Amino acid sequence: MADKTQAVLKGALELEIEQAGLEASLVFSPDPGGAEWDRQKACALLEKQGIREGIDSKALDSLFVPENANATCNITVARGTPPQPDLPAKLSVETLPVPEPLQPYQEQLFPADRPPEVYLRTVEKTKSERIVTKKPKLPFLPAKEEKEVVWEKTENLTPLDRPGEEQGRGYAHKGDVVGTFAPGQRARAGRDVFGEEIPIAASAVEEGVYLGGSLKRMGAEIRADQGGFYRYGSN
Repeated sequence: MADKTQAVLKGALELEIEQAGLEASLVFSPDPGGAEWDRQKACALLEKQGIREGIDSKALDSLFVPENANATCNITVARGTPPQPDLPAKLSVETLPVPEPLQPYQEQLFPADRPPEVYLRTVEKTKSERIVTKKPKLPFLPAKEEKEVVWEKTENLTPLDRPGEEQGRGYAHKGDVVGTFAPGQRARAGRDVFGEEIPIAASAVEEGVYLGGSLKRMGAEIRADQGGFYRYGSN
């Protein structure tokens, strides 16, 4: 049964597609001598033009109402999904208090003209194979030699030539959490109104947080590997 609230429009109905392919709109221009358009014909037009992603049924309904019979209308009826950029995890640094007896030594250890020593920590994985002898399940069967893949991790420290400006300092005991990471976002491809994939735009690679020698990242936390003063800065 047809919906009595849906009007039949007489005039020109044109499809406009935004340049990036993320939006499709129907533009109606009234004309008493023009073609008749209803919702079903509008859907057929979208299908013929290949519009299949993000079609908004309510927007289509809003076009075919009696008030639009004599009005020029431009209604967005389909929306694609834009690509999502890669967003790095955000770091929040804890400013742990410096014990009162140690406060006079801060400037001696960290004079203003002494830049911090910070490093980029990377883990390199190397694969190797070794031969292992496996005991048989039954005592009268010979032992079997099999290849086994072994992965070894090597941590590398790369000094940073240009440390950023100091923004704060504190004192941490061994094991204290001095920073936590909020989850980032992985890049995702988008999709236009035709259902075609929109590739992710190339972006600069974020190398991550640079740490001093006595700090270590453990999952979503940065912990002190040993007790002492620490500083943090703009990079």
